[in-house]
Amino acid sequence: MESTLKPIFLLADSQPLFKTYEGQYLLADAHKTFTDSDLLAAYIGASNDDNPAYYEIFTYAMQPYALEECRMIRRAFSAEDRDFLQNAHIILLAGGDTRKGWRWMEEKGVVEIIRERYVKGGLLIGVSAGAIQLGICGHSAADNGDIMLFETLKLVPFCIDAHREKNDWAELKKALRRGRANMRAFGLPFGSALVYHSEHKMQPFGPVDEFYVRNGNIYHNLLLPDNEHWSVT
Repeated sequence: MESTLKPIFLLADSQPLFKTYEGQYLLADAHKTFTDSDLLAAYIGASNDDNPAYYEIFTYAMQPYALEECRMIRRAFSAEDRDFLQNAHIILLAGGDTRKGWRWMEEKGVVEIIRERYVKGGLLIGVSAGAIQLGICGHSAADNGDIMLFETLKLVPFCIDAHREKNDWAELKKALRRGRANMRAFGLPFGSALVYHSEHKMQPFGPVDEFYVRNGNIYHNLLLPDNEHWSVT
């Protein structure tokens, strides 16, 4: 596998995987950079308890790329699952319960495997909770209305949230105030995606909300693609 770092794909939901942009699927350019002829794609569904319906969506989304094999990496995490994940070219972290999925990844040693695959040229995709797990911290509401933060993969150096635009990103803003100094945060509305390139370039596909704190105040930017020609295929 190549050693060049590939972009990381952060998706609010699975919709962007089925859209085209200027005639290409979202992953097309990154997929072309693989030199291996037989590509393996791993799906990690621990956050949703290995829901087969969500895995079926993943396999359907991978069809345009003519992969050698797709595999669900199950919560039981067999020796075969570990071996497949350690050799996967594409890894998708699915949506669901962010903290539950993260605890499983820590317990099974999957965190180290994902980081290693990324450094060795693996293509990472995070959907909803999976997108949050690829960022610098997860966040969940506490019983007292406050926010709890927990460390995540930190492969994307920002705090991420997904499809919570209806409450004006309230939880993400609390996480931003509780996080480290100069932290930036991105909210992914339904149907949107954000691609993180290793040179710290952020490429939005669909509208994406950016937040940052300055002098105690939270500021907002709306990021838009240079050219929005999305179509459902």
